[in-house]
Amino acid sequence: MTDAAPRSLSDDTPLEVERRWIAGLRDKGPAWRMERMMAWSATVLRMAEAAFDRVHPDATPRQRRDWILRTRYGDDVADRYAALRWRENEDGHR
Repeated sequence: MTDAAPRSLSDDTPLEVERRWIAGLRDKGPAWRMERMMAWSATVLRMAEAAFDRVHPDATPRQRRDWILRTRYGDDVADRYAALRWRENEDGHR
């Protein structure tokens, strides 16, 4: 443990300003913070989808969904989903 003085998380924000900002976030409560997180996440996903569409204008809806799945959840989940989808197709489902 150190005896260093507390410092701001950001080099360009005074510690007292950061403390007031964090206190304000805490005062808004967990429901507000959850709503903000969900809204920001949705915004980021829309921006990523728009970027994909600009880079791959001829992609099929399935290619777009596969890219989103891989980007959001990683290769392991995407590969397991692809294997499951392939198995269902082999079995005559959907």
